[in-house]
Amino acid sequence: MTWYIYRLLAGLATLLIGFGAGILIRRITQKVLRNINLNKTAVRVGLTWNLEKGISALLSFIAYALTIFIFLNQLQITSVVIYLAVLGIVILISLSLLVAIKDVLPNFWAWFLLRHQIKIGQKVAGWDKIRGVIIQSGCLETRLRTPRGDILYVPNYLLLKFMRPVTFLHSLKR
Repeated sequence: MTWYIYRLLAGLATLLIGFGAGILIRRITQKVLRNINLNKTAVRVGLTWNLEKGISALLSFIAYALTIFIFLNQLQITSVVIYLAVLGIVILISLSLLVAIKDVLPNFWAWFLLRHQIKIGQKVAGWDKIRGVIIQSGCLETRLRTPRGDILYVPNYLLLKFMRPVTFLHSLKR
């Protein structure tokens, strides 16, 4: 039990020293890069980024990451934390993809079903007062021109669900 306390104390000392070194690296790097006028040189070349701040932040981030890795290694839990971090990243990416495609898939499927049924210039009506002429149809949305001349962007799944072709010309007039 005491060996674990010694490892924990050594790990905490490593964290303090490593984070202090990271701060020191950032400040020294910024001063050195400022003395050689890196940002002014970059502006002459056409770069508008603050390279002095960016490079020093990157170097301090590397120092912080190495410090955390050494700390975890001293506690002998590096592999567990890396596996958990990778698992968290995979879950985060998966959830992001699900959120990103939640609107794409229904609209694409509706376009697939509607692609032979709707034509440019066709009059459609739906809901209570929405009427228009199809001026463009894409795989995610369809553009309608209303009798007033407004352009509506209607998602294809709503077009499939609520809009119907209008066969009488007088139904588009006010």
